[in-house]
Amino acid sequence: MARAITVLPNTVAPDTDYPGGRLKDKVGSNPGTRVNEAMVGDWSQFFDKLMRDTGSTYNNLPDNEYSGLQLYTALLGIFGGLRRTVVEIGSWNMDADQDKIISTDVAFSKVRTISFIIIGDNGSLVIEAGGILSSGTDSSGDLEVQMTRGTGTIYDSAGFDDTSINRGYLIIEYAP
Repeated sequence: MARAITVLPNTVAPDTDYPGGRLKDKVGSNPGTRVNEAMVGDWSQFFDKLMRDTGSTYNNLPDNEYSGLQLYTALLGIFGGLRRTVVEIGSWNMDADQDKIISTDVAFSKVRTISFIIIGDNGSLVIEAGGILSSGTDSSGDLEVQMTRGTGTIYDSAGFDDTSINRGYLIIEYAP
């Protein structure tokens, strides 16, 4: 079980800006939060587990740009080294327009997966239900996705014709 900041001595109580509380500097004779195992033990264990699970070996240098940012690299490794971006589909009257093309700034050659979420006119979410095909093409090196809704599907109805809302999101995983 992880320890909350607020169980440490000499911390700042939670507020709207810091709902988990804050560490406090020592200023003059006013006590600050002690640096001890209770304060950094959970963090150390988290990062050690991260390094072990990714098969990383500590280089025993400060974790910075020059030394390789090992902790950041290990965190990326947990996700297979992939990054993720979310792109708004934008306005789309799916009832009237069968196709929608979405341009991205993700390099076509780096794309590994594409998924999507469609939002109905009433705000309901439809996650990759049948009835939509998508295909990616190379547009000057960047991914361009063509989404096509099938005739007679859930999307071919008045529940998906409002053009004043964002119709949903593309979720793209790509190699760095």
